[in-house]
Amino acid sequence: MIEECEDGGKMLLYCEGVEENDEHIDDSSGGDLSEESEHDKDADDGDDDEGLINAIASLAPLAEHRNCARHIYQHWKVKHRGLFMKTCFYRACKSTNEVEFNFAMKEMREGRDGMAGSLAAANDFLNVGPEHFCKAFFRTNSKCGTNTNNMCETFNSYIVAARILPLIEMLERIRRLLMVRHVEKNKVSFRSHDCLCSNVRKELEALKEEAGKYIVRPSLAEKFEVCMANFEKERFIVDFPGKTCSCRFWDLYSMPCSHAIACIQYMKRPVEEYVDPCFKLEAFRKSYGQVLEPLEGPKFWPRGEHPDILPPPYKKLPGRPKKQNRKVSKEEDPKCSTKISRKRLGMKCTVCGNYGHNKRTCRGDISSSQPSEIGRSSQQAEDLTSSQPLGSGKVMRMTCRLCGKMGHNKRTCSRRNEGVTSTAPN
Repeated sequence: MIEECEDGGKMLLYCEGVEENDEHIDDSSGGDLSEESEHDKDADDGDDDEGLINAIASLAPLAEHRNCARHIYQHWKVKHRGLFMKTCFYRACKSTNEVEFNFAMKEMREGRDGMAGSLAAANDFLNVGPEHFCKAFFRTNSKCGTNTNNMCETFNSYIVAARILPLIEMLERIRRLLMVRHVEKNKVSFRSHDCLCSNVRKELEALKEEAGKYIVRPSLAEKFEVCMANFEKERFIVDFPGKTCSCRFWDLYSMPCSHAIACIQYMKRPVEEYVDPCFKLEAFRKSYGQVLEPLEGPKFWPRGEHPDILPPPYKKLPGRPKKQNRKVSKEEDPKCSTKISRKRLGMKCTVCGNYGHNKRTCRGDISSSQPSEIGRSSQQAEDLTSSQPLGSGKVMRMTCRLCGKMGHNKRTCSRRNEGVTSTAPN
């Protein structure tokens, strides 16, 4: 998460494209890129992550760099598995002050309630750099204590359909999405009669329920000492003039914590007055109140003197190309929406009517089972059983077109030379 620089640093916009003739076109504004810095040299020598970190450190030295705790845990749990290790990891990440962080690290090293700890796990945790993903070491001027990458992932999923398009089409798709989003959010804001945003209200109500467990002891200058009933060892100091609490939740989120809410209820004041203005509905309306002007299509855009920039020529990559042959389920495939799946259905024989085989592998007795054909007469069933050769193991279903009996055809019929006309039904 990058905060606004306090030293008046300028934003940098740098674009680089490749024309059809492989000529590079670059454009930059907001900074001087004529000379390569030491950070750029390190970025070229190292991997992409180190280069990005060095570039941000050089362009925005006062910006706070945070890492995603979930991604760090995915790498950390390879060596240190188990539910207890996972609990200790996230307890250390979610601790808003260093005291709770140290207790979580102690449990990770020594264990608790019969659960074995791991010194190697604690050392690997500290080597990653907890100041980048643990809330206990975050700065308090960002009004945000998020230590995951959920906001970026949400935005990426919002523009996932536009990311595969060319540059101009991608920007146009994102602009249209945001234009419609501003209208929808603006309608939602005017339908609400609360002074706070809906998600902030839900979190505030949860903190109010938790505040009922604390005992408040007032002091002068609007300072309070808050502790839980029958648990005097864990006490917190709430300072209303400074809008701070020793748990650092109020400092990080700019929203009263459960200890501060207990003091506010003790003073019989509304809790909404102590919420930062950025979480109120008025700020929400200002954020989505900016008008994104609709634009005409590319046909009406002004034409420049220079030719259009074409995409780079296609280069065939080595190896066999990948195919989109991933198997989809019946629910995902729109072609199978009107068909019934045959999964878990038993095989049924159409000759004997039994399950477990089909007519090709049928070896049963037709006389002991129900006929599979509707309308078959008893006389035809008798002819079928009588015409079955002994020891064949298969049921003959041939019907003679001369005599109408089953078990043989007209070529082997005994009445072929007698001049009998066909009695079989048409």
